[in-house]
Amino acid sequence: MKLFVQARKDGYNVLYPKPTPTEFFEFAGDIRPNGSSENLLGKYIYTIAFATGGCIFTKHVVVKDTLRSALGNIGFSIFIPNIKKLSGDNVIKLLDELLKTYCEKYCPDYFLENKTEDWAFFEEIKNQYKPYDLSNDDTENYQHGNADAAFVYYIDKTELCKFFDNPYQEEYSSCKQVFFVEKYLEGKSENPLNAIPHDPNANLTGKIDLENPKYKLIYNQQAKGGVKIEVKVNGSFRYNRSKIKRKEDLEIIWSKQFYEPKVKTVKWYEIGSEFLDINEIEKTISIKEIELQPITHSFTFVTKDLNSNPITGAEISLKVTNNLPERKAINNSIQITAEELQNKCYIIAKKENQISSQREIRIEDSNGIIELILQEHKTIEFNVQSENGGKIDYKINIRDKSENVIIIENKRIKFIGKAIDEDWDIEISSSNYQTKTLDKIYPRSQNEPISVALKSTNYQVEKGHQKKYYIKIDESKGKRSFNGTSIDAYEHKFPQFNCDAKFGYKFERWESFENKCYEHYDGYYEAIFKKLWYRKVPKSALVFFIIAIVASTVFYIIKSDPTKGDTDIAKTEISDKINSYVDGIDLNRDTLNEYKGKHCDSSTFIPSDIKEKSWWQKLWPFGSDEESKTINESTGIPEYFSKIDNAIAIRNAIDLGKIDTLKTMKFSENQKNFKNAIDSIVDKYKDKIGATLKADTVSRMNLNQVAALILKTQEVLRKKEPVTKSPEQLKKEKEEAERVKAEQEEEKKAEAKRKAEAEKRKREGLGTQTLDTEFWVLVNSGNAKMDSYSKLLKKHNNKGGDIIAYLNKICKNSPSFKKFIDIPEMDRKSAKTLTEIDIN
Repeated sequence: MKLFVQARKDGYNVLYPKPTPTEFFEFAGDIRPNGSSENLLGKYIYTIAFATGGCIFTKHVVVKDTLRSALGNIGFSIFIPNIKKLSGDNVIKLLDELLKTYCEKYCPDYFLENKTEDWAFFEEIKNQYKPYDLSNDDTENYQHGNADAAFVYYIDKTELCKFFDNPYQEEYSSCKQVFFVEKYLEGKSENPLNAIPHDPNANLTGKIDLENPKYKLIYNQQAKGGVKIEVKVNGSFRYNRSKIKRKEDLEIIWSKQFYEPKVKTVKWYEIGSEFLDINEIEKTISIKEIELQPITHSFTFVTKDLNSNPITGAEISLKVTNNLPERKAINNSIQITAEELQNKCYIIAKKENQISSQREIRIEDSNGIIELILQEHKTIEFNVQSENGGKIDYKINIRDKSENVIIIENKRIKFIGKAIDEDWDIEISSSNYQTKTLDKIYPRSQNEPISVALKSTNYQVEKGHQKKYYIKIDESKGKRSFNGTSIDAYEHKFPQFNCDAKFGYKFERWESFENKCYEHYDGYYEAIFKKLWYRKVPKSALVFFIIAIVASTVFYIIKSDPTKGDTDIAKTEISDKINSYVDGIDLNRDTLNEYKGKHCDSSTFIPSDIKEKSWWQKLWPFGSDEESKTINESTGIPEYFSKIDNAIAIRNAIDLGKIDTLKTMKFSENQKNFKNAIDSIVDKYKDKIGATLKADTVSRMNLNQVAALILKTQEVLRKKEPVTKSPEQLKKEKEEAERVKAEQEEEKKAEAKRKAEAEKRKREGLGTQTLDTEFWVLVNSGNAKMDSYSKLLKKHNNKGGDIIAYLNKICKNSPSFKKFIDIPEMDRKSAKTLTEIDIN
């Protein structure tokens, strides 16, 4: 809290403190009574005013300025930041005590004399009252308005306490301040308002609803289960931790894609505990997270045979392709959620050996009857072996195969419906075996697996002889292993592995020498290697290269100084830390002084000693003078010395309000916001902005906060200036207004024409009921319901053409239809061609 005192004492003066805190610049001013009636002496008023970051409470009393022999006033003000709270009762007690004490000591009988005040005594009174902290969510920040003072008549101190308990009222925001006068003075000559300047029409008595307190909304926009919560107050969106008054209309919407939304639109205290949790002590409204019901669609099925005879007792199953468990229909009906229908949904019916074909279910099938035709299914199994009885891999092929014959994994055949009672020629084939054809297979009679024996096309293999090949490896180039595993001396087939190479070689491939005798083998495979580049380098060059590496290592070991390395690392860390801070936005005065005293004292910086070159460095042929150059450069004074001085100068210039000095200084990239704010200051505002920067609170702000204060202060000053427009500006604005008006008139005419055309198409459509007419009447009506378009598609589905193709596209699923309704409604209503509403 801050204390401020102003009075008519030998003319208007700010009595305390000096210099005046910035918070009071927006409020302070002479409100002396414009009258001479002595019956005003001792009459008082209370006021509320707003300043940046807080609220100002004041009590004024009418006094006699004895030095000028005229009526005046003295006012004690308390500034309370919006992050603090002092009860209305305590605010009034504090103001009463301050003013009473002053009048007793320095203004007896309300005659103000020229006495020197002891302001420390009044500070002690103020410090006896301790405001408490508010959370960031409970803070409010009002700016004072520019209108003349408004006023309120209060009945007694109890009602005044309520006003001071809730000072942040929207009705006050347009005024410079609000006067609070005792009700009994209304209409009387001693009413202070009779002599104090104010707006006589700004009577707010009875217009401030003190029984309409604010509550804080608490909710998660994204609730559990993916539910989205939206909140509107009086039709406008509000967000978590925003405020709502008790009597305002609250609308809460719980929504989730593919789920039925829940909406509550009443006063919050009428909604009920099922949806809200109210805390009257902390004044909070917590919106509960609720479960929503999924949107579902019903599907009904009828099962028949190929002759349209009903089949009862069939089991109907639903399979959704997102790996959800299979579900069974109950009483030939099933419920499918809108979310499931975003995937592929298939229905299949089965009774004993009769099965329907798999059918995809779409949303447009809902609320109708779906026929499922069941047909008999029969599967033939095969037992295929070699002539020697060994199991072999095989494939099946059917001549003149139809859609009612399905080969399963090349091993089995499924016959459906009429195909069961037909003859089929079946081919059984396998690699290295002769293909066998089974003629005239009649599926109806096949109740056991069909056994088939295939003859081999490789006689030697059938007789038990298996070729073998020798593995040949030049052991001067490679090893008889691969990845450490031994390679056998022979192999039955072309090697499926590589070969480990020796140093200087790389394995490339196996070379096949089949049918070339190699002792007792049918051929051989030889490993082929490639010589690498360093095998071609002379040994003397390699020796020299190795010696050079060793010598370099020794040189750098001798050259290095571990102690110096540690010192350099420490210096680098200090330098990085300081450079980071002074190039940043904090620039706290105490921190900067600490860095300067600790790291910039000449006694704390000791240059590194330049050591004489060692004998090895003198002999080493690859050395240079760069090292000595680096050493010499490292002995200079670190750059951060001057950077700290510059940062301190910046902070000093800010705290002293020296705008011109700041404009000439250099700033880092991180301080760009502050530099831009300084550069934006107009010369005529420099003095006032400089005075604002001198406030004690500014010295604790970082550069970004100071920049925001500068921009805000300059904006306030700019708004106070009268706006004078040049003739050219006025002419330009007039022309723009006329252009907008003409465009609006044209749009009205176009809209009327579109409505007339749409009405005409509608009348024509009612008579002819053509697809084209019905479609454009529906589109131009602005209808955004997918069901309406799906019904139109279903009605004319037997027709072709571009409109049917377009309806199939937008009614394919919800995302496709969303693309259609995302087209602006005005564009849909005015469209005449499919190109204008294309969703691609």
